[in-house]
Amino acid sequence: MDDLKSVIHTTPIIDIHSKPLLRTEALTKHDLLVITTEANGDAIDKIRSIPANIRAVKQSSSFLDYPATWEDVTAAIERENTKSNAWAKRCFEGIDVLLMEGGLDGKDETYDLVWHDRLNRHKSKQTVRIEKVAEEIIDGCTQRDIPTNLVFKTFMTEFRKPKEAIYNPRVVGFKSVIC
Repeated sequence: MDDLKSVIHTTPIIDIHSKPLLRTEALTKHDLLVITTEANGDAIDKIRSIPANIRAVKQSSSFLDYPATWEDVTAAIERENTKSNAWAKRCFEGIDVLLMEGGLDGKDETYDLVWHDRLNRHKSKQTVRIEKVAEEIIDGCTQRDIPTNLVFKTFMTEFRKPKEAIYNPRVVGFKSVIC
C-alpha cells in the first residue's frame, strides 16, 4: 500500500480537458453554472441537479470552507475573484501541466495559453479542435466572397493548414467530436 501511495503522490497531475480562464472583466458576464456543462439557454436552469454540478458544489465548498450550497459557493467564489491571481493559483496547486482545448468561442473574454503558464509547473499545451478549424475556413470563404463553385476546392486546400500545428511545440494533439 505504501508503494501505491508513493506513486499517487509523485505522479504529475495533468488536466486533460481544461478551458481557458475568463478575464476579470468577463467574469460577471457568464453564469458560474457553466463550469460543469456546455449547456446554455433554458437548459442551464436544470444544471443544479446533475451529478457533476452536485460534486462541484461539494468539492468547492470543502475547498472554500463554506457550506455545501450553490449560493454559498457562488458568493465565496465571487469574493475570491476580486483578489489577484492568488485564487487561480490556489485552484491550480498541484497541477503540473494544462492540456488546453483550443478553438473555443469567446477568445476575447479569456486569457491566452501562455498566460496560464503562471498557474502550473510546466508550460501549458493545446489540442487543435478540427471542427473549429473547418468553421473558420468556411467563414473565411464567405467573408472573401469566394464563388460557390470554388468553395470546396478552397476549403480542401486550406484544411491542410492544421498539419502545420504538428510543428508547434505547444500543440500535443487534435480533437474532433465527430465520431
